[in-house]
Amino acid sequence: MEPVLKNSLIALVAVLAGAALLISPLKPDEVAAQAIPRDYYFTWYDDAGGSNWVLMANPSSATADLNFTLSIDGADRALEPLSGTGCSALPLTCSSGQVPAGRTIAPRYNGLTGGPVKAHSQTSALSVVSQRVLWGGKSLEEITAVDSERLSSHYYWTWYDMQSPGFKNWVLVSNTNPSPVHYEIRIGAALAAYGDIPANDYVAPMFDTIKGGPVEVEAWTDSGKGTHAEVMASQRVLTGYGDAFNEVPGVPAAELSDHYFWTWYDHESAGARNWVLVANPGGSAIYYEIRVAGQLWASGGILAGEYTAPEFEGVIGGPVEVEAWTDSGKGTPADVIASQRVTWGSSFEEVPGLPAEQLSSGYHWTWYDQQSAGSKNWVLVSNPNGRQIYYEISVAGAVQNSGVIAPGQKETPTFDGLMDGPVEVQAWTDSGKGTPAPVIASQRVLWGGYFNEVLGVPESPVVVLPSVFNPNPPATPVKLIFVHHSTGENWITDGNGNLGQVLTTANYFVSDTNYGWGPADADAGSGKIGDHTDIGHWYNWFAGPNRDANMTALFAESGQHSSYTRMVTEPGGANEVVMFKSCFPNSAIGGNPGDPATVGANPLRGQDAYSGAMTVANVKGIYNDLLSYFAAHQEKLFVVVTAPPLDSGATNGSQAANARAVNNWLVNDWLTGYGNNNVAVFDFYNVLTSNGGNANSNDLGQIGGNHHRFNSGAIEHLTSGGGNYSAYTTGGDSHPTPAGSQKATGEFVQWLNIMYHRWQG
Repeated sequence: MEPVLKNSLIALVAVLAGAALLISPLKPDEVAAQAIPRDYYFTWYDDAGGSNWVLMANPSSATADLNFTLSIDGADRALEPLSGTGCSALPLTCSSGQVPAGRTIAPRYNGLTGGPVKAHSQTSALSVVSQRVLWGGKSLEEITAVDSERLSSHYYWTWYDMQSPGFKNWVLVSNTNPSPVHYEIRIGAALAAYGDIPANDYVAPMFDTIKGGPVEVEAWTDSGKGTHAEVMASQRVLTGYGDAFNEVPGVPAAELSDHYFWTWYDHESAGARNWVLVANPGGSAIYYEIRVAGQLWASGGILAGEYTAPEFEGVIGGPVEVEAWTDSGKGTPADVIASQRVTWGSSFEEVPGLPAEQLSSGYHWTWYDQQSAGSKNWVLVSNPNGRQIYYEISVAGAVQNSGVIAPGQKETPTFDGLMDGPVEVQAWTDSGKGTPAPVIASQRVLWGGYFNEVLGVPESPVVVLPSVFNPNPPATPVKLIFVHHSTGENWITDGNGNLGQVLTTANYFVSDTNYGWGPADADAGSGKIGDHTDIGHWYNWFAGPNRDANMTALFAESGQHSSYTRMVTEPGGANEVVMFKSCFPNSAIGGNPGDPATVGANPLRGQDAYSGAMTVANVKGIYNDLLSYFAAHQEKLFVVVTAPPLDSGATNGSQAANARAVNNWLVNDWLTGYGNNNVAVFDFYNVLTSNGGNANSNDLGQIGGNHHRFNSGAIEHLTSGGGNYSAYTTGGDSHPTPAGSQKATGEFVQWLNIMYHRWQG
């Protein structure tokens, strides 16, 4: 039976690609002198059905040369010496198989087919070995090869598919031992195949019409199953009725984890569909959660021997994270199998998750190519930490890209016209490169419209850094003053938004201002300063000629001008936190979304929200006017609360889009270059633009919708889950319903705690 399957497989697949490999527990300079050989395996080589290169690379950060040999189908294969200089031995020329730091050899053997393939390194130093294959001149495939130290007797995959149109799926089990082994293959816990494999041979069964998971391979020295035997195992898939090729190595049972990462998710790009698969190989049900860029997108239970495969339409971003526990209480972690499956046009790709235990500060690949015709190549770096990190991407030893990545964010650079290797990603806590920081890194390639992704080869594991955000209340009472009118009064009032009561619980002594409060507004020529809280009026408060009188009164105010529960005992001293908000008429803004800020004389200064000067440019200019005062008063924390949105009947699409643009600018761009931590922006507008189904039901804590909140160790500012109008209005009244105000309270208070602790140091 097996020889027929082998011949059929060779005729149909004809190509096996491989990718970067080897995880060394030591740094290259610590092991370079150790003459401990390392072997790296592929099951097959084919330069007849495709173009097939074996790439062997020495990382740019290495301190010594590497020396390789290569055998295919049991025969040694010639390796041409590298051209040029750079090898350590005099006269600085390289011998056959010798690879200096930052160099790659890439032999190709025209017309040759056969297997297995073994790349042999003479030391245990970090080596990067891969096969790159062009399948039929169309799809590019690169997979992780098998390090001899990672061979196992027990492997898993999430899924098997011989049912979807155009799919063909083989499970390969190769015996690298000098004696026969006995194997079993199970799909969804049902025995699908079993038998014996001779020494240095393999089997490649396929199972017509079967679709499901998890998939399991196990091997022993004999059919009595007395002693386990190490083997190689992978799945090969042809899609598009033979158009594209993919191979996925099995996950060794010893490497199963309760926590996995990927760099990216894409169910938005044209032609892309993306599933996150989680399979339960255990004997009891488990509970799982899936997050993309920190946002929870799926959760639930998976029975023993079952799986789930959700897809999230329209979602693009990263990093992607899967966690699992024995139950929804999350008390005990539970090992699962996890992968991403992507279809892109007629091509198919599966990427196993990287266990959290294997996250590293350094990753390697053999090659980068954005020079060949039809090739697009991205290097993706995602930050799973609770704090920002600094990273560098090098190709052939030259730094191509560097910078800072915020918590839960990513970078996806490309390098036009570049083709070289090896590729290296390194990350640290800061640009001083003092402390390594764990990241997730992969390369994504489109080759003539066909898709491939390969994770980088990680160096030594590095523990995820805890969040720098502290969402806990201040340790001692903090005096806070809130400047507002009617919407703010509703928000702070007990029985409506409950903000005052919740802030009190969080150890803030809350005072507020309202209509009729404070000194006379000498700049306006009438009324009190508390009567005037439109955006143009903030110039009078914080920047005009009478600001000192206004601020002296504000810092000293300890009165209560709305109905809310607060501390019985005043802590004493001046207000430390100044929180101010305009009302919803300030969301009727003219101009264009991308207009730059007005510089110098601004016609909106001192004007109300109904002024003809209420434009995008002038609003931005007013906020810029305030920064000089804020910078001069580092002893205060100034909290800008954006103006709430208008009811859809009270504005138009152009004004609403301008309001969205201004508030995004305040959150994302306004403080760029400010350099101090005493100013923060809460996007009250955004929070009120999505609900839980109607105006009296909110989406607090839900996965979808618009939010500005602390979640999973990071600040989320999610703006694509709703519209640009208020989602909490009834009868055309733009004042938010209690449900909307309570959502804002639920997202604001932890956020405020974080901003307070950041300001304090």
